[in-house]
Order: sequence, then C-alpha cells, then structure tokens
Amino acid sequence: MIYLAILKNKVRQNKILYIQNLTLCICLAITLILYNFFSFRYINVDIMKLINMVISLGLLLITLPLSISSRKYYNKYTNFIRGVLFLTILSIFSSWMFWEQSIVLGFRVTYVSFCIGFFFLLVYYQIPLSVIEKYVIIVGIAYCLAWLLGFVTLPNSIFGSFRGEDEGVINDSRGLVRMMITGKTSVVLAYFLSLTKFSYGGGKKFLVLGGLFFTFIVLMVTRQIIIFSFLISMLFLFRNNKGRYIIVLIVLIGYSLIDRINKLPVLKALTELTESQIIDNRTEENVRIKEYKYFFTDYSQNTLSKIIGNGYPHLESKFGKRYKKIQKDKRYFLSDVGYARMYADLGLVGLLLYLAIFIKTSLTKCDKNYMFARLFMIYMLFANIGADWYAKIDGILAICVCTYLLGRSNKNVLLKSLKLK
Repeated sequence: MIYLAILKNKVRQNKILYIQNLTLCICLAITLILYNFFSFRYINVDIMKLINMVISLGLLLITLPLSISSRKYYNKYTNFIRGVLFLTILSIFSSWMFWEQSIVLGFRVTYVSFCIGFFFLLVYYQIPLSVIEKYVIIVGIAYCLAWLLGFVTLPNSIFGSFRGEDEGVINDSRGLVRMMITGKTSVVLAYFLSLTKFSYGGGKKFLVLGGLFFTFIVLMVTRQIIIFSFLISMLFLFRNNKGRYIIVLIVLIGYSLIDRINKLPVLKALTELTESQIIDNRTEENVRIKEYKYFFTDYSQNTLSKIIGNGYPHLESKFGKRYKKIQKDKRYFLSDVGYARMYADLGLVGLLLYLAIFIKTSLTKCDKNYMFARLFMIYMLFANIGADWYAKIDGILAICVCTYLLGRSNKNVLLKSLKLK
C-alpha cells in the first residue's frame, strides 16, 4: 500500500512537471514568434506579419470571453487590464470615426496591442511562479545571444537592424553601434529577477546572470534604460543589509576607476551626447517637452477624441499621412513620449488606466519572491516618460507577466495577514 501511494505521488509529480514544461514551451513559442525571433533577418517579413496577426487575433478571441466572464481566480488588476483591452478594440473604430481610417487598416496597425490579453491566459490557468521565472531568464538569455550574433555579423547582421543602416553606414556615435532587436525590455525584467533572487539568497549564479544582463543593458546604448535600471536596482539593494555592502563596494571600485571608466568608448560617447544635448536645451526648449505640449494640446481635434483617443495611425491612411507630415515637418514622434502617446492613441481614459496600473503595482505590498515584478513596474513608470516601451510587444508581454504576478502575490499577502490574525 505504501509502495502504491509513493508510485501514485511520483506519477502525479511527473504529470505536474510535464504540464509546467509544456506551459513554458507554449509561452516561449508565443513570445519568440511575436518577437519575430528577435528580429531575425532571414524570415519573410510579410509571412511573419501574417503569423503575428493570426496569433494576436487568436489571443483576442480566446481572452476576450475570459476578460468578460471569468471570475474563477482573483487578481486585483483584472479591471485595469480589461479596460485597456476594450479601449484598444475601441481605438480601431475611433480612428475610423474621427479620421476616416478604414477598419482593416485600423486592425493592421493595432493588432500587436491585443496581446495585452496574454494577462487573462496567465490568470485563468494560474501559471506558477517557477514557470514564469524560467520563462523570464530564458527569454533574457536568448536576447543576449541574438544581440551577440547580430553584432558579430555586422554589417550584414542576421538579427535586427542597426542605426545608420538606411544610409549604408554603421553609426557608432554612441561609442557602439545601436542594435535594433526586439526584446530589450525582456532583458531589464530578467535583470531585476536575477538581482532579487541573489539578494534573497538565490546563489551566486544569479549574481553572474545579473551582471550579464546589466552588461547587455549598457550595450543597448539607450541612456534611459541604463539610468533607470541602475538607479532602481541600487535603491533596492540599499534597502537590504547585503545591498548596502554591495553599494559601498561598487562606489569604492567606481571611484578608484573613475578615470578609466570615463575613457570607455560607450560611456564616454553617451556622456558627451548628454552634455551636448544639455547645452542645446539651455538655448531652446527641450524637444520632448515640445512633443508633450503638442500631443497633449494640438494633436486631438475634438473633445471626444481627447477622452477615448484618436486610435493608432496607419501610414497608408489619411490619418497616417497626417502623422507622417508631423514627423517630417516638426520632428515630433509619438514613440519619444510614452504618456503623450497613451493620451493621443487611447485618450484621457487610456492614460489614467495605464497610470493606475503603473502606480498601483509600484506601491503594492508583495512577497519577496515577486519583488522583481514590482521593481520592473517602477522602472516602467519612469521609463515611459521618454519612450513608448509600454506599446512595444516586449513591453506588453512583460506588463502582463508582472501585473499577473503582483495580483497573485497580493492575494498571498492578504491570506497570510488573515492567518496571522
């Protein structure tokens, strides 16, 4: 009898492990396809767009009923994500109503945003934390490998594009060529996961992984990613006893090597670029401030579009051509101003929904195992000031993962507090 009980338990464990591995593979497959295999150059672009449309539409058709009727599991962020999803669907009709953009073109330019429905799949199937952690680390490492392969094969990069490619030159004005590969946000999330795992006793392997991911964050040569991820991680470490010693060590090493660090091509170029932009901003108003003013005041043409948004402009429509003219004449880009884009595309309602998501997740109490998700959402709260990371596919999937985990953690914290009482 004891032997049969042990055998049944082992079969049950193997079944659970099989389901978890299958879930991990499905999540990875969806992610890789939506990332266009990290912008792999030797796949037909039109075929990949078609596949992405099918997956996005499939996610929408599967998750829309779940978002409306599923109350099987508790998650405090369901209503916010549901609001974003419905507003995204409405945006197709907003662009048709306000700008006469066809429904077909509206869908073609909006379909990526339907992937916010990934959140409801996570909630419905209650994907365990262990699977999510593996998923985050694997995607982060895969991006690093894609970046390396893309970099060593320049100028005929097999992954992604690079700054200056259209002009036929490699632009290294930032001290290093800037690789355009889908998945940057995934590396930031993997970095925060590695950092928190190490801080809470996860072992030295996570320190190595954290160092690896931060190295590639620097190699992205995107200042806001580097600055915000560094500052947030340092503040987190400072709140832990172990972190204080690490920070002291970093400061001492940094101070002793400051001259050498300043001479590194990447950091030197980024510093010089920042200094030159600061000098330019003293003589005239910062371009991002101008962009914010324009998209908040002059972009929307009527009151209703200010409330529910204008929708997403497709470059083949009259709406898209208007936006293209703004880009050409004024040099204003929605991709430069995240919160202004929320307002322009989804209106005041969309802006308030996203702000609520970022602020509530940043302030929520959570178990230490979920702290990386909270750090990432704090990062997104600030990073979206100067870019539209929330609207990119890697940002969308990362937001889904983190809001799901923090909603799940909030339930665990609540149950623990009730038990203590």
